[in-house]
Amino acid sequence: MKTFKYITLFAVIILLSSCEKVIEFDGETKTPKIVVNSLFNTEDTFTVHLSNSLALVDDGNLKPLKNAVLKLYDSNNQLVSTPTHDADGYYIDTAFKFFQGQEYRLSVENEGLTSIETKDAIPTKVAISKIDTQDVVNSDGWEQKQVELTFN
Repeated sequence: MKTFKYITLFAVIILLSSCEKVIEFDGETKTPKIVVNSLFNTEDTFTVHLSNSLALVDDGNLKPLKNAVLKLYDSNNQLVSTPTHDADGYYIDTAFKFFQGQEYRLSVENEGLTSIETKDAIPTKVAISKIDTQDVVNSDGWEQKQVELTFN
């Protein structure tokens, strides 16, 4: 019985002890890039959040970009918006509204970082001609809603 206690005690000590070894990173670190976060839609204010990317070995949080120049172009290559910095990397244009069926290109420049461009399109709305719902019981005995949509 005493042997069992010693074996158990030894196992607990081994399991609870840990070691730490710092491994130095000797790979190539990349220059930060512009990170763009935005959703284009016809119902909300045009808002873009800009920050810079972090390398694998970087500590800390993303840093918002506060001095970038943003230009939004429509599918005819016409400048339609130049959002301005509001706070914490957020750029807004309260006067601009997106249109359905239109493709847009966003250009972003910031000193010290490589300029980028991104594209997105606003799809046209799809008309729903019929919605039918009913309660059904699945094979596990749970009640669920079944929804059937009919589009034009």
